[in-house]
Amino acid sequence: MSRMQPKTLNLIRRAMALLTEWIGDKGIKEVDCETIESFLNHLRDDLNFKPTTINMQLRQLQALFQRAVDEYGLLPEHLFRKVKQHSVPKYEIKAFYLTVEQVRKLLDSIEDKHFLRLVKFYIWTGCSRIETLELKWNEVDSLNKLIYLGQPKSKTKLRRALPTNQKLESLLEELAEDRQGHDFVFRRYADKNPSYISKRFESLRKSLEEFPNDLSPHLLRHTFASHLVMKVVDPTTVAFFLGHSTSKVTELYAHLQPDHRLMCLDRLPF
Repeated sequence: MSRMQPKTLNLIRRAMALLTEWIGDKGIKEVDCETIESFLNHLRDDLNFKPTTINMQLRQLQALFQRAVDEYGLLPEHLFRKVKQHSVPKYEIKAFYLTVEQVRKLLDSIEDKHFLRLVKFYIWTGCSRIETLELKWNEVDSLNKLIYLGQPKSKTKLRRALPTNQKLESLLEELAEDRQGHDFVFRRYADKNPSYISKRFESLRKSLEEFPNDLSPHLLRHTFASHLVMKVVDPTTVAFFLGHSTSKVTELYAHLQPDHRLMCLDRLPF
């Protein structure tokens, strides 16, 4: 567990604390499907957890108990790995995003040019935090104007070639001037603890009024995808940019403001 990211460790500890409080004196070998299902119902009925939060708790526990089987030999088998997740109503799934005005305000508020370059890259590519920080210069093809994505440690491992427009090319030129022989494109952040960037975003959020509380690279990724959808970019292309194997992920953006649908009608040639 020491190899896990701090955020993951905190999620697991939280899930285990809730489960331990619920089962009382039961030992680890007594935790079965019925126990977990009653625990999930307790989260829903007594603690008023939403389905998405309940499912997150379940996934953390399943992963932890699987390690108890595979790595530590504490259990002969994982008895509740097939417990079904709670159904999530479609209306509950939302992809929050920044408006155009908020994006401009965000960029204008960043004084550190190095951090500004990082934020611009997130917004202009939709790349995940890990994809961005692990991007190396040998994956940037300046001649053919492509960036090769799908880094091994990222959740979105789908290998893909992202085309670069003029804005990205200029940004990459600035980064190349600051390279100083390093392999990583964002060398100033590649060796930082993940919490370092989170704290930078948290500090930035405090200086901005009427901004989402969860200002982060992930929110910028949603912003990128949301505005593509509102510009009527087809779901398959959006999925490609995000590194997803199917376009099903674009269902997250079904809530987007209706103006973009009106724009579709306005494109009719008659």
